[in-house]
Formats: sequence, structure tokens, C-alpha cells
Amino acid sequence: MNRIFKTIAWIGLLVIGAQSAFAALPPLQYDCKTYNTCILYVDDSYQGVGGGTKDAPYRSITAAMNSVQGLEDYTRIYIAGGTYDSETFPWNLGPTVGNEVRIYGGYDSTFTTRDSKQYPVNIDAAGASEVLDIDDLAGIVDGLTFYGTSSAGTGQVLDVDNTAATSNNFIVSNNIFRNNNGNDSVVRVSVSGSNTAVVENNIFRNNESTSTGTALAVIGEVEARNNLLYANAMEQVFVCGLDSLAVNNYILGNSGEKVVAAVLGCSFYHNTVVDNDSLGPEPGIVYLQSGGNDVKNNILAYNSGNAPTYVHSSNDTTSVFDYNVQYNNVGDTTIEDNNIDCDPLFVNKDSTDPEDLQLGEGSDCIDAGTNINPNIVAIDYFGTSRPADGDGLSGAQSDPGAYEALDAQIDAPVISALSVSPDPFSPNADGYQDTSTIALTISETATVSVDVIINNSKIPLIDNQIYPAGPLSVVWDGVYTDNSNNQVEASDGTYDLEIGASNGGGADDMVTSVTIDRTLEEPTEPEEPAPGEQCAGYTDVSASHPSCDAIEYVQSIGAMTGNPDGTFAPNQLLQRDQVAKISLETFGLFSDTEDYCGGNDPFPDVPPAQWSYEYICRGVDVGMITGYEAGADAGMYRPAREVNRAEFLALILRNLSDTMPADSSTSYSDVEPNQWFSGFARYSLDNDLFTGPNLMPTNGTKRVEVADVLYKLHNLGKI
Repeated sequence: MNRIFKTIAWIGLLVIGAQSAFAALPPLQYDCKTYNTCILYVDDSYQGVGGGTKDAPYRSITAAMNSVQGLEDYTRIYIAGGTYDSETFPWNLGPTVGNEVRIYGGYDSTFTTRDSKQYPVNIDAAGASEVLDIDDLAGIVDGLTFYGTSSAGTGQVLDVDNTAATSNNFIVSNNIFRNNNGNDSVVRVSVSGSNTAVVENNIFRNNESTSTGTALAVIGEVEARNNLLYANAMEQVFVCGLDSLAVNNYILGNSGEKVVAAVLGCSFYHNTVVDNDSLGPEPGIVYLQSGGNDVKNNILAYNSGNAPTYVHSSNDTTSVFDYNVQYNNVGDTTIEDNNIDCDPLFVNKDSTDPEDLQLGEGSDCIDAGTNINPNIVAIDYFGTSRPADGDGLSGAQSDPGAYEALDAQIDAPVISALSVSPDPFSPNADGYQDTSTIALTISETATVSVDVIINNSKIPLIDNQIYPAGPLSVVWDGVYTDNSNNQVEASDGTYDLEIGASNGGGADDMVTSVTIDRTLEEPTEPEEPAPGEQCAGYTDVSASHPSCDAIEYVQSIGAMTGNPDGTFAPNQLLQRDQVAKISLETFGLFSDTEDYCGGNDPFPDVPPAQWSYEYICRGVDVGMITGYEAGADAGMYRPAREVNRAEFLALILRNLSDTMPADSSTSYSDVEPNQWFSGFARYSLDNDLFTGPNLMPTNGTKRVEVADVLYKLHNLGKI
């Protein structure tokens, strides 16, 4: 049976009477017997002799209840705001009333405006053990406050029993049940057969039981939605059983043997259960009994008791407890199945205001639930549509608990600094370039995929994983899993790589390639050239080296003078302090006789004993170099850190008098436009500073490459 569709159909029949608690109700002019809509009016402040009419209302609700029972045409009771403390209980309404009864509180004294907050109807039970008993009727009770029942006997403050009726629908909405004390339920709604009921937008607070008792019990095809239960001390605070549905309820700061009892087919979805205490011989914040219960997408946090957060009774072997947040509860030692240990980041975990118990921005609980049938769960406690993409990463995914975080407003990711190194690589287990690293940078937190295309199939190297903004990489060893789930070594050849990054703001993608060549062998070290055959006198570079002219040039201008052991180390990677010296010497911005530091250390990690101390001070003076501005290295220079190709180009080319191309320029195949170094990359490509189709901007810069770039700029007349 579809609860939602039956409820929608029933609400459609009630549109005349079941208006919002804050809307004005126009007077009805229908003929009572024709339309069966006659109304009895109640106002305790009326000074005359009341007769239940709009102009002469009853002064007590009891009088209206007695009249409804004897007058089948009268199916509605409208109650003006006031305190009703001289009533006779219980009020029993049954089939003698007719087919339905509709009771609305919250009117002004003229019965033209209805606002249950501005005109509250307070019903003082004055020690009675039960107040309103409804059997075998359709209808609604809306906008009333009940308090003051006694523990002297058993009975409910409100009892709706439609277990013997046929196709009746009942709504209990927008009521407050507070400070009641009894041995039985505060509210019990029971239906069976083709009957249904809805219990929504009610508040249960500070109710107590001396022994057995329940704040709210829904039995049968009853929907309990958007109710707030807090500070109740009952044996069982909330009971959901026999195919009932509980959605978007806040259950806060209660105590009981069982805070929530799910019995024989309860569907318990998207409820926030916080700061409760379970006590007794069968404790449990959520107690699963008799099987068939489906408990999903709830937040269970900061609860305490003598057992784990949820407990299966001995006769429950078929209930499902899945995708629930279990955070900081006493007794939760292991989070099982698909349940989640994440911090909800509440504003105030001890609050009884649902506004304070929404998921905080940045909580890992956001989008951590599973999507439930939208015909059952369409909105959250506050009216936001479910599901929403609260983290902006993985599409619209429901949040656990009664609150759904709104769609995140974030920028689309941009992929930059894509490189593949080494390329080609040789996965032949000889220890030389057996793997290749695909590296990239993303500008925003995003879901990232890296796929290699083999036989027209995408083989994931990164399979839609979430990464924070910044650099990331993946290593490929040339092995992939085929369609038969076998591990296969890729053949020699060139393979396309597809890289994608997406979040709620949009997506970006890039394509590059990688080559496998198992014939590659580690080059042997050349024999040390004889003194007459050395380039610039370096013992590790021969005069026939293709970059000898460049090496001799950078030596002649004092930019690169080699190592103390007489080597040039052409394949050694450039460091940050080395590039500071090279840049300053290349452009004639440094003198050995000057004191550029003046006794002041340029950075905490560059002391006077550092060989590059004066160079770094000079670089700071002329605005050529800066330290790190954010992250763990904030305020530092890190002189020994390697410099990548993009950083080296920017440092050198900023000193030229030439105007650099725009950042929107296209250049190498692995450099996207609109990166911070895109203009420098275009200048490099136009002037053949780094040869080849790829810049590999995140690769470290070799000393011989530095010499080559500076020599090319010299030959172009730039330096």
C-alpha cells in the first residue's frame, strides 16, 4: 500500500479545513446538511451564554465535544486561543459523530484569523489520566497544546484507534504535548487494514512516565514526520511498529529504557537522534525487535547508555541498520556495514533547537547517506528537497539525519601542470624506469579519474576518487585488469591517457599519452674525458657534449660554476637557492662586495652560514624571489627544494624586457591556457627554449637544461 499517495489524496479532501497554522480561514457559508461541514465554535473568553455558533461560541471545549457526539452534521470544532482548565475528561469521539471529526486550534476571538503561535490553545488536563480518545473516525487534530495529565491511571493524552474502521485517514499535526505524567502513551495512533494516519510537526517535551510509558507510539500504516521530541523521560520515547514510517524527526535529550523502539516492519529514515540516554535491562538508543525493520540515513550522536547505540533483540534477525551516522556514542566500539563515523559539526550538540543540529559546513557526513525512494522521502525537516549535492563533489546524494545540506556553491575544478614522467618507460623489472608517474594539479576539491585507453576500453588508474585542491599523482607499472578480471601486461606502444576532474561547479578534462618501450636500457656513465677533451674543464662533461657551448657560456658569466669536486653534474636537478644565484648573476644584479642582508635573516630557514645567504637577500630586495605564503611552509624559503620547469621559466623570463604572451595563450600539449605560467610556456615554445611537444611543467629542472635555456636566450639577444 502506498502511504504517500493515500495521504496526498486525503489531504486533498481537507484543503478547506486543514489550512496552515498561520493562514487566515475565511468563514464558511455552506449548508450544513448538504455539505456536512457545520462548525462548532469555542472561545473561553466569551462573556455571554454560548451556543457553539460563531457569534456565541461555547466557553468550553467539553461542550463542543458533547455536541459533536450528538449532532452528526457537526464535524468541525474551531477553538479560539486561551487556557482551557475547567474541562471534563476524557473526551470520547466515535462513529456516532459520523465519518470524521476535524478539530482546529489557534483562532482569534473573531474566528477570522488562525495562528496557533499567536493564539495558542492550552488544554490543562488538571490531573486527568486521559484527554482525547478517537475511535473509527477520519479527521484531524491540529494546533492544540496538551499538558497536565496525571500518573494516577493509564490512558493516553491523545489516542487515535482506527483498527476497526474502513478506509479512514487521520492527521495529528502542529500540536504540543508537554509536561504530562502517566503510565501509558502521551500520543498513540493505531491503524490497520485500509486505514492510514499521519503524525507531523508536533512537539513532545518534558513528558514523564512513572513506570511504563511512551511519548509517541505509531502502529500500523502511520507516517510520523517532522516531529520534535526532547527532554522526555519515558520507558520508550518513540515506538514505530507494524509497517509505520518515521522520517525527519528530531529526538533530543530524552531518557528511557529504549529511546527508539522499531518493531516488526518499522521504516526509520533520516531522523536525528542526539544526546539521549538509554537505561534498563534491554537498553539501546535504537532497539530493533521482531524483524523486518529498515533503519537508514539517521544520525545517532552523543548518546549514552549501557549498550551500543543500536541493539537487535533475540527475535530480530532480518532488520537492516545501514548508512547511519554513529558518532561519539557510549558503547560504539565498531561501526559495522555501511554505517558512518563522521563528525556532524553541530552548532550546539546539547541544544533542543533543530536549527542548532543541522550538519555543519564541511562535515564529512554531508552526502554520506543513501538515496531513498523520493515518494517516501522528498524533503527534509526544513522543507529542503532531497537529495542535494551538499559537498559539490559526487552529485545529489542524501544526507543522514533530518537536515539536508543545500547544494554547495563551488567553483569548477581546473586541471593544470599535467605531466608524465618518465615517458617512455620500460616496465621490464630491470630497475630502470619500470614505472611512469602521471602528475597533475587541480584548482578545487573534486572527483578525479585517470584512465588509460587500451583496446578501446578505459582502464582506471584513479577511479573517481575525491582529492583536495592541489597536486596529485598516480604511478602506472604497465599492468592492467582485462574484461575477464585477469592481470595483463600492456604491450609496447603509445597509449592515450584521459584525465577528468568534476564537482558541483562543473568539470575539466585533459588528454595526454604515455609510451611503453621495454627495449630501453639504463645509459652507461661515459668515461671521464681526458683533460684536453673536457668541456669548460669539468671532469664529467666532454668537449663533444651537445650542450658544451651552453655550459661554457653560463660558466663565463658566472651563473653556473660547477661543484667543488670539479664536476658540472649536468643531470642534477636545480634547487631554489641555486636558481636565485643563477638568475642574479645572469642579469648582473649581484656583487660580491655588497652586504645585501645587513644582519637581517631573509627567512627563518636561511641563516648567515648558508652559502646562498646574500643571494637570497638580494633576490628579496629586487622582488625576484619570495617565500611560501600558505600551508606548512608559510614564511619559509626552503632553499634546498627542487625547482620545476614552470617555476624556472617564470623566474628567468620575468627579467626580460619582452612582453610575455597572455595567460590565455595555448602552447605545449600538456599546458592548458589560463594557468599562471601559460604565457611563459607560450614564450618558451615560440623560442624553442624547451624542445618537444610537452613542457612537463612539474618536472624538476636539470642543470644542463638551465644552461641550454640561458644560452638560447643569449643567442636571441635577450640577455
